[in-house]
Amino acid sequence: MSALPVLPSACVYAIKLLAIDPQHPDRLAGRLEHVLSGRRHDFANGQALLACLAFEQQQATLDATPAPGRITSINS
Repeated sequence: MSALPVLPSACVYAIKLLAIDPQHPDRLAGRLEHVLSGRRHDFANGQALLACLAFEQQQATLDATPAPGRITSINS
């Protein structure tokens, strides 16, 4: 588990689903956008969508980790 929590806003996504085949409504395709960063991923199936989400979750964790020597808060 990460020492720093991932903020809820770091886990907000917009998903655009495309109807690629009306005969098979269970097939997924579309675009995932991470709202905070603007990163976009196109996906052609459910497995690729899950891979995009896993990547973005990893990025959110990395983005929440302070760089060495960076001050994250000051106690008065």
